[in-house]
Amino acid sequence: MERRTHLAASYGLLTALALLLSFLETLLPLPVPIPGIKLGLANLIVLFLLLQAGPWQALALSLSRVLLSAILFSGFSGLIFSAAGALLSWAVMAVLIRSRFFSPVGVSLAGGLAHNLGQLIMAAAYTHSPGIIPAYLPVMIIAGAAMGMINGVIVSGANRALMANPITRRAVQRLRGKKSDQK
Repeated sequence: MERRTHLAASYGLLTALALLLSFLETLLPLPVPIPGIKLGLANLIVLFLLLQAGPWQALALSLSRVLLSAILFSGFSGLIFSAAGALLSWAVMAVLIRSRFFSPVGVSLAGGLAHNLGQLIMAAAYTHSPGIIPAYLPVMIIAGAAMGMINGVIVSGANRALMANPITRRAVQRLRGKKSDQK
């Protein structure tokens, strides 16, 4: 029972953190006049969970965050665009992590590209305007790659820092389902 309580509290905190990061994105104006370009800060938490806990935990957090963000900040259109990007990004990152051929930076870069591609495909379907894909694709590729790399570097550094500290290492190991050593 204690393990379940710990996991519920941990995932609740991580979901709240992802939601907070989504909210912060709405407050930070980007100097780019193109809709849909964001920093992808909530993806920091999704990538962390993919690396430390597994794909299903990361998917549950990602979908929870998308739904809560839509309810609180963006409405139905935000939900469908965010969900399309989040699902494609999650799928690509989960496959790349499982392959073990990519670093967290490479995984995050691919996730940023996939997220933007998912949103573009949804925008084309939603507006019945397939011509927007080639019009927006170059800028979305640059933005997705840049933010994906930055987020990957941040998660890599955070991972190293968390695993270097015995207290946080035990907490992360509990997310993975591994028993922590009692040293």
